[in-house]
Amino acid sequence: MKIATVTIYDALNCGSYLQAYALQHVIEKMGHETVILDGRKYNFYKLLRKWVKRNDTLFHIRQLLKYKRDIKKLKICRDINCHFDKAIIGSDEVWNIKGHFDHVPQFFGRDINADSIIAYAPSIGFCSVEDFCKSSEAQETKKFHMVFPRDSATHQACLKMLNQECPIVCDPTILFLDGWIDIVKDYPVPKEKYVLYYSYLDNTPMKENIIRYAHSRGLKVVCANFNYKWADKIVLPSPLEFLNFVYHAECVFTSTFHGSVFSTIFKKPLVVRPSGPKVVDYLQMVGLDSRIYKDGMEYEPFEKMVEQTIDYDQVYAVLESLKDKSIALLSDAIMSK
Repeated sequence: MKIATVTIYDALNCGSYLQAYALQHVIEKMGHETVILDGRKYNFYKLLRKWVKRNDTLFHIRQLLKYKRDIKKLKICRDINCHFDKAIIGSDEVWNIKGHFDHVPQFFGRDINADSIIAYAPSIGFCSVEDFCKSSEAQETKKFHMVFPRDSATHQACLKMLNQECPIVCDPTILFLDGWIDIVKDYPVPKEKYVLYYSYLDNTPMKENIIRYAHSRGLKVVCANFNYKWADKIVLPSPLEFLNFVYHAECVFTSTFHGSVFSTIFKKPLVVRPSGPKVVDYLQMVGLDSRIYKDGMEYEPFEKMVEQTIDYDQVYAVLESLKDKSIALLSDAIMSK
């Protein structure tokens, strides 16, 4: 079959790129031809003009160039008149109508020339269920052939809008569970031992504890893709290169959904100060809600949390089950008429 995916892939966010990359590879592995359908009227360089208006101009230009290198590895179609057997909307926060990224009609199934449309692992992000369901965009979901939400909030929104059960599925990065290690092998091992900090929050409540923990063990604090001056080292990896920094970290401190996902995929010690409900959802789903940082936590319990061994055999049993169930649902949806 000829399949289009419609998703966020160039938002200068490692997770959005990696979920798009994963879904493309998983669909191809199923034996289908697939591209990312991008119906926007502008190209990647509009992002450059947008980001140079912000602070740290040089930092963001370097970041854009790194992303551009990896985006070349995706198959992009910009012709919205092209016909497809199926279109898959998602994953990531394509239904977050409060998000800061560019919203396009195709996220809600408009202007797509496909025989049927599936929503796989969309998220409403930090948008409330009430706000989403009141929006004109939400009404468009009623015409989808099948809808599989990624998190509990989106699940509630789908139940309210569609009045039918919509099974929750895992993020595409988990569908590609066994493929990530081969990508890591393409990058050199970092020379220094370090802890990794990956978060949109600069002045995190964890900051002093992270610094104390790392330096007491002779480790560098490495911050990936954000220009936080308190870190010992700031790195600007491309999305695929980012995986290498997660894989080789002594431990990971994050607030993000995909920071949490890849820490578990690579079986890292981690502490998470969640940025929103979807992060908590994920940690609860894999049995790691005990790794959630509580604001105001003293150093001793923080250190104990980092040092506590995670039973990754149990976590992986959950991930494998989620992957198998989700691939079966996606495959059946693609093949159904």
